[in-house]
Formats: sequence, structure tokens, C-alpha cells
Amino acid sequence: MPEFNVYGVATQPDGELQCTAGICDAVAYENDKPAALVDWKSDVAPTIDVQQKHATQLRDYLKLTGCELELIES
Repeated sequence: MPEFNVYGVATQPDGELQCTAGICDAVAYENDKPAALVDWKSDVAPTIDVQQKHATQLRDYLKLTGCELELIES
């Protein structure tokens, strides 16, 4: 399914709350639950810093959706 909205609140290890909102480019479902998230990035030559930011973003999305699989495509 394209354009999957992700939002929620997660407690950080220090007890602080982190609010997250975003849109994944696609999600695959298994047994009516999100099973894999896909996010396309348009960066032609992303730096390591940018790649790490993309990975952090998807990790946050995984926590909020309960998905175990992710794919970042550049």
C-alpha cells in the first residue's frame, strides 16, 4: 500500500517522550498488520550523515508500527 502515514509517541530510555509523524512510501501487510516498510530517497549521492538520518527515521517508524523489516531505496 503506498503512502503509509506513521505517527505516535514513544518513551525514550531517559523517560522523555518523542513524538514522530511522517509518511513511508509504501508498506507491505501480512495478516492485516504492517510487516515491512519501504522508503525511497531521491538523494543521488547521500553523505554518511544523511544516510544515518534516513536510517534513524525508519527505525523510529519501525518502533511505532511494530514492523520488523525496512528498506531504504535511493
